[in-house]
Amino acid sequence: MRQVEHFRVDAASRNADILILVTTRPQSYSKEFPSDLFQHLYLMPLSPKEALDYGQRLAKARCGAEERRCDELVRSLERACETEMTARLMQNPLQITIMATLLEETGEPPQQRYRLFEEYYRTIYKRETRRQLLEGILSERRTDIDTIHAEAGLLLHAAGEGVMKPSKGRKSGDSESALSDEQFRTLVSRRLARIGVPEPKASDLVRRISDGSLQRLVFMVRPTEGWIRFDLTPLKEFMAAEALMTGADNYIRERLKAVAPVAYWRNVLLFAVGKCFVEKEYLPASRDTAGWGALPNGAEWYRQCVRDQTTTDLSPEEIHAIGLKEVARIQAELAAVAPKLGYDGDPRQLLAWVRTNPKFLPFRSEAQILDAYRAINEKVKANLPQLFARMPKAGSTFGLSRN
Repeated sequence: MRQVEHFRVDAASRNADILILVTTRPQSYSKEFPSDLFQHLYLMPLSPKEALDYGQRLAKARCGAEERRCDELVRSLERACETEMTARLMQNPLQITIMATLLEETGEPPQQRYRLFEEYYRTIYKRETRRQLLEGILSERRTDIDTIHAEAGLLLHAAGEGVMKPSKGRKSGDSESALSDEQFRTLVSRRLARIGVPEPKASDLVRRISDGSLQRLVFMVRPTEGWIRFDLTPLKEFMAAEALMTGADNYIRERLKAVAPVAYWRNVLLFAVGKCFVEKEYLPASRDTAGWGALPNGAEWYRQCVRDQTTTDLSPEEIHAIGLKEVARIQAELAAVAPKLGYDGDPRQLLAWVRTNPKFLPFRSEAQILDAYRAINEKVKANLPQLFARMPKAGSTFGLSRN
């Protein structure tokens, strides 16, 4: 903001006729630009309808030709927009993108802003772990990576306010504030020293975690060579809150009191309060049992649910016994049919063997698979009038989904 003001003064001294457009997030803005010189316009949060419209476009761009996957994602976004609690977490494009990612991964939307970002971090962490980057360091040192993210977030956010010295070559208040590779290695080294990792293992871990050739470490990226920062400001603020909420309760209270009055720290404070509610109130008040049976009158509720779902008067125990009997019958039939198929191994592995045996894989392309299902569909449609008086008007569509 100071640089914008300096530019305005320089332009005025040259009698320049210019229009200055400045954008900022409301969380860290305190009317630094005077109203007599600047007109202030505010972007309103997206309505549920606007959020869904953006979500539909996002789903089409993300899923491409996978129509079934796209339809499932859009339906999940529709349900999220219809719920007041989750609709409040879908008021800008970033939040909608995060929500879409979580819905594809877990199927259930979080109900609170802190949980939205927490589950997003865990989701991205899992994806990065599956990619086997950093020589497997993400799966080996998860607590260390979490702590490094939190401490980096706090350092960068404090540097952005000018509380701490900014990175060499960067100016205080720079929204693109980053840690140099040297600073990042120092941060990692201090973390490993605190938990007592001995040499030479500590040096090897620092090398692996700080590998400058990598472009991403979960939430942190390298925009330019030699520097590392958070991909987006809200992710940095979320991690700064994680750092503030670490330690004994009395220290946490003092930290929150210190940042609460400062507008620059408002977003960090909101994340911290959300974490406080989840971990200090919500979870301790939750029950430590599982299942309906542990609830008051839970066994009768479960029996009623069974009656509703099965339309019978059988008890849960009787239905479970039927299930076990059916499993045994199917396994016996598999054991009998296995030799006829040319399989002489463990009958329990028969289905896995069939799935990988070329002679049981008649299709050579996706088009052949779809054609086969369409042929089956035509046979089914021809016989439906014998069973149903009212027929659906909508036709059937077929697509393949890779899970």
